[in-house]
Amino acid sequence: MVCGHSHTLAIDQDGVVYSWGQQKYGALGLGPEQPEIDLNSPKVISTLLPEAIIDISAGNRHSVFISKYSKVFGCGETKRGQLG
Repeated sequence: MVCGHSHTLAIDQDGVVYSWGQQKYGALGLGPEQPEIDLNSPKVISTLLPEAIIDISAGNRHSVFISKYSKVFGCGETKRGQLG
């Protein structure tokens, strides 16, 4: 489990990632259809389900994920190039 400024990420043994907290700027990875929500309980980041995620990182307003096959995924604010 890792904590960002206002959100938290967790990964299970199967590589499924969960997020909760403040969705501001899309940091929870739940997509633009839920731009400003606060989640009090973990929700699966379904867009990552085809991948086996092995590492996660939570920043101020962004999140980054690395898959078993070295693919890198990111979500959230990229105002200062946080997502590359």
